[in-house]
Formats: sequence, C-alpha cells, structure tokens
Amino acid sequence: MGDLNLNKLRPGEKEGKILCDLEEVFDLECLIKEPTRITENSSTLLDVILTNQPQVFREGGVYNPEISDDHMVYASLKEKAVQHKNRILKVRSYENLDEEKFKEDLEMAPWQVGEGFESVDEQYEYWEALLNKIVDEHLPARDMKAIRNGEWIAKFKRGEWIAVYKKDDKQRDINYRPITVLPCVNKVYEVLLAQQVSKFMDDRLSDAITAYRAKKSCETTLIRMTETWRAELDKGMSTFGPLMKNIFQNDMPNIISDAYVSMYADDHQVFVANESTKIAEKILVDNGERMTKWYQDNRLKVNCDKYQAMFLGNLKGERNIDLDIGGEKVQQSQSIKILGVNLDENLNFRDHIRSVGKKVGGVIGILSRLKNLIPVNAKLLLYK
Repeated sequence: MGDLNLNKLRPGEKEGKILCDLEEVFDLECLIKEPTRITENSSTLLDVILTNQPQVFREGGVYNPEISDDHMVYASLKEKAVQHKNRILKVRSYENLDEEKFKEDLEMAPWQVGEGFESVDEQYEYWEALLNKIVDEHLPARDMKAIRNGEWIAKFKRGEWIAVYKKDDKQRDINYRPITVLPCVNKVYEVLLAQQVSKFMDDRLSDAITAYRAKKSCETTLIRMTETWRAELDKGMSTFGPLMKNIFQNDMPNIISDAYVSMYADDHQVFVANESTKIAEKILVDNGERMTKWYQDNRLKVNCDKYQAMFLGNLKGERNIDLDIGGEKVQQSQSIKILGVNLDENLNFRDHIRSVGKKVGGVIGILSRLKNLIPVNAKLLLYK
C-alpha cells in the first residue's frame, strides 16, 4: 500500500508497464480501480493497494476529502479481526516489605495441619490458602511427598492455552498453533522425569524417531532422509567410470594413521583432532607424505603447491600451522572451498554466504538493467 509514483491508468507507457509487470510476476491484484489524483488537466492512479489475497477483502476504493488533489485510498476486510481478551499481569512490590515480620509469619504458620489431609490435592489447597493469607498472592509450593508417591498436584497440571500464528491468513483460526504454557514447577518436574526415563528408553526407541532426542535434530533428520532418497535414486544408475574411480582409490584410507579422511571423487581431506598443535602438525605431515607417495605410486599427478590447511578450535594465541609436505610449504587459509562450499575456521559460513550473495547480486543487477528491455518470461528464466 502506498504511492509508488507509477500511473496504473497508462499500462502502455513505461511507468504503467513496470507496475503491471510487478503485479504479474508476484501474482498481485490492485484493489484501487479509480484515479487517486485528479487535476484540471490530468487524472492518475498513483496510490495503490496491492494484495495476493483479494478474496479476503470486501471492497477497495477512493475517498475524496476535498482538501487536496490527492484522494485517500481504502480497503475493508470481509472478516472481522479476532479480538483477544486483554491480559492483566499482576506484580508485587517489595519496597515496603518487612522481611523480619514476613519470616516470622511464615515460621509461626501452622503448616503441620496439612499433614492430616489424606490426598495431596487437599494438602495443597490448605497450604495455598494459608500462604495467601501471609503474602496475599499465590506462590505454589513443591510437594516432594507427591513425587515419591507417584502423584502430582492437579493445579500444577493446568496450563494456559494461547494461539501462536503460523502462516498465511491471520484471520483464519486454522493458521494458528495451540500452545499450552504450563507452570514453572511442572516444567522442572518434567525435566527431572525426562532425564530418568530417557536413560531407560533412549536405547529402546526406534532410530526413525528423531524429535526431542540427544544428538538428533531437524538438520540430522533432513540429512539422513535426503541421503536415503539419494541412495535409492542412485541404485543402478552409477556409470562405470565413477565406479572404477571409487574402486581405484578404495585402499587409500588404509594408509591414513591417527587421522580422519574424507574422499569425494578426487577431493580428499585429512583432518586431525588433538589437544597439542605440534602433535597435530606431525600427524598431518606424516599422512600428507603418505598420500603424496600414494598418488605418485598410482601414477597420479601431485600438486603439492595446492595443498591447504585450516585451524579449527577455541585455542587462544598462536593459531599458525607449520606444514611442509613434498618439499612444499602448505598454505594456511582462514577459509577453504570444499565441494562447492566455503568453510571458514569459525564454521559460521559467512564467506560462503558472502560469495552466494555476490552472485545473486550480479543476477539482480542484470535484471535491474534489463527490466524494461525483456519480457516477463525472460525475467523469470533469469531469476530461476
């Protein structure tokens, strides 16, 4: 919504065509159909209300307040906005609190009377009423006896239901997710209970269940799922050449000692985890020499000058790596491109994001310069 300074009433001219292209590309519809600025010599439609959900609006139009040439635009929704009840938060001030008197009242209160009730709920109601008389506010007490007996206070199970918006139309209730906010005491008890149950059940849960489990996340689930799909799609589809490549270099990991190796086609990485930088350097040099010899023995061209090293870790101070392999000093880099992704020593992917942003910026620049010279279909092709 706003004044785009583009006259929609002239779609054949440059300004009007830009607005029409914008509506077509983003599937928008203008709710304003009448001129929004009328003078003695011209009438233009500059103020627009664009939406991709015109069905939720009852009407849109122009109102002339008779105070200027520019008219006001408006649009009204079909459905009424949901009115939520106001929430009142109560707080208690401690400025005038007499701590000594407060402690004295707590000590003198007949808490032992509650032990005479049979159920934990009756005990809780008594203690709650007694405590409210002293502090004039509900402060639930934690009943360890209830936990030992396998029972739980009913009021601790009650939560406040709130609706959290997910996506799409905010006026439709199906686009909200119900969330229950439970008392803090109940959450603490759930954590303790979950720790005990997890020790018994974690090894018994199926590997297909990944939510709310240690060392599992949305990322690991997506990676596992996509890799499974990829493996199924690749069955019987690998060409003979890549297969022979894998067979040819299958024995290389056998020469690696005290280190990890990753091999994807002809991209090979060796990495070491050690508390001592000097020990890590020696392991890398030894394995680097072995790999270089393996390349030479198998008649592969070795480019030692293209070897790169990167230091990862929280070690403060000296972070330089001194590696000499095949008579060439290995260059230390703060960022290395592996399999098309720029990995930096902090693993925050800033270099990769910057690289992708630069490429995207170039495409956007081309689209900006050609926006009035090529049709919408060509723009979409460049965009995709």
